[in-house]
Amino acid sequence: MRAVGQTDKGKVRTNNEDRVAIITNQTGQQLFVVADGMGGHRAGQIASELTVSYLTTYFEKLMIRMDDDQAQRWLGQTLQLINEKLFQEGELNPDLKGMGTTIVCAIDIDEDTLAIAHVGDSRAYIVNEKEFKQITEDHSLVQELVKKGEISNEEAKIHPRRNIVLRSLGVSGFVKVECQIIEKESKDILLLCSDGLNDALTEQEMITLLTSKLTIEDKVKKLIDAANAHGGQDNISVIIAVSEKGGDEL
Repeated sequence: MRAVGQTDKGKVRTNNEDRVAIITNQTGQQLFVVADGMGGHRAGQIASELTVSYLTTYFEKLMIRMDDDQAQRWLGQTLQLINEKLFQEGELNPDLKGMGTTIVCAIDIDEDTLAIAHVGDSRAYIVNEKEFKQITEDHSLVQELVKKGEISNEEAKIHPRRNIVLRSLGVSGFVKVECQIIEKESKDILLLCSDGLNDALTEQEMITLLTSKLTIEDKVKKLIDAANAHGGQDNISVIIAVSEKGGDEL
């Protein structure tokens, strides 16, 4: 897949605690990463920076091309290892105690499949000619309320506690990582993003930009510009990946 990523601090925050990465291993397989840090002082920024740094180091060294099972296992084990490292760092450094980061990442296994892993409320979407589908389910308070039928999806977007995340890397010694394999088609567009994007834009706004005739680079820029035009209340991170066969357009 061909991928482009960008992160922006938005219009309100003084610093950017998001990080994005597009990493290639020794076999040519790619790993796409969006991390959204949280914590006092600079702790959130450090958590997301360390997470991306660890993932880059571990993934770049891989010399075996992974299949579906291997990719899922690698993601689960590696993110758990990083979780432990972040937690230990927080225990040793009072300024970093409680730091954490969400994560959503994807390994481009082959032309047919992707391995997706996430912790927290950073998201993965697939858009194609037939659908706009959210692949990940948020680990958040409002998502739990939606699942219980206590609030609607529309109410979740404006709920006063919508920013409470129930899982993140680094906050405790163990975290449950959600991993899945998804099939892809030649014209699928993969979108990874932090909540600064999907909280700011409606699904229709995202669909319109993602399915436009723009290049991938311009789609990434326009999505971030649109989130900032809606106030830019949070850091905004976007990665778009498309099949080499499919090109930039649907």
